[in-house]
Formats: sequence, C-alpha cells, structure tokens
Amino acid sequence: MPTDFITNQIDATIGKNLRKIRVERQVSRAQVARWLHQDEAFVAGLERGHVRLRASAMFVLAERFGVRISTFFCGAPGQMTANEGCGDVRRDLKAASF
Repeated sequence: MPTDFITNQIDATIGKNLRKIRVERQVSRAQVARWLHQDEAFVAGLERGHVRLRASAMFVLAERFGVRISTFFCGAPGQMTANEGCGDVRRDLKAASF
C-alpha cells in the first residue's frame, strides 16, 4: 500500500474520531478552534481529514477532552486494529465530563 494512501487514511480516521469526541462532549468547533488558536475552518478541515493534526495539538485536544491520544487513532490502518489499543475508547468518551 502506498505511504500517501495510508497517511491519508490515518488523517481521515483522526478527523472522524475528533468529530465523534467533540460531538459526544457537546463542544463546538469554535471552542476547539480556540483551544488550538485556529479558526473554525481549520477544525472543519481536521474533521474531514484534509488537514493534518500536529502532535502538539493532538496532545492539547486529548487533555481538553480527557481521552488518551491513542483514542484519535482507533480504527486507523497499520499496526493498531479495532481490537488493539481501542478497547478503552468508549470508556474514554464517557470518562471526561465538563
């Protein structure tokens, strides 16, 4: 599989998981944008997988949402499968509260 294809799939998975977490937590795109010092269009691009999330921004979001960084990668192609490292996703999504 070409590296670009895998990279794009990982970006899409991270974006999908970010959106899922954000919606579950009832956090607006505007709030996420403020956390990242970006605009809402940037966050929308992240959620669509068109913009790559920097590791430092992922750390900020994981901390704000109260989830592990690995939560963003659940379902991504590569070494992590649906059964590896993703077992705590549901717990992570329910654990943090605002």
